[in-house]
Amino acid sequence: MPLLQITYWIGRSGFQPRPGPQAPELQRNRENRSEYLSNNTIGENSKVEMHYRISLEDGTVADSTWEDNAPVAFTVGDGDLLPGLEQSLFGLVASSRGQFELSPEQGFGYKDTANIHDLPRDDFEPTMLLEPGMVIGFSLPNGEELPGMVLEVNEASVRVDFNHPFSGHVLNIEVEILSVEN
Repeated sequence: MPLLQITYWIGRSGFQPRPGPQAPELQRNRENRSEYLSNNTIGENSKVEMHYRISLEDGTVADSTWEDNAPVAFTVGDGDLLPGLEQSLFGLVASSRGQFELSPEQGFGYKDTANIHDLPRDDFEPTMLLEPGMVIGFSLPNGEELPGMVLEVNEASVRVDFNHPFSGHVLNIEVEILSVEN
């Protein structure tokens, strides 16, 4: 069985975050957090529902829950969000909005050249039109899917980047907190 089997899908990446080290300004004293928490203030273990918009440095909107009116719900500390993003939410209250910036260290890290691979063109369907920028899903032997972005295509090979699409980028994040439960 091949290491990667190509499936066909394009869309949100489904990558699991690879958090980098946290910047010092985001490292708050956990023992003192309870001082400023009210019933609707985000803190450790809060259940939060929110809308978000992630934009890249050039203003390109990379993801938004407002577009399809599908807010996200999560529990702070459960690992669903990047720690840098979670910590930026501390102190926000229900019905508030916030804007902040995450560096690559606080977000998805920097691009790792070890995650860029040249795959034989023969591994892809002959009729598949491959173009730089296209995101393709690859099935792993354990059944998980891994998205990869096509960087280059030639007759013999296809260069695919398996880094998270947001790696190496400063992320501008806008949030609207819909509800908080402590």
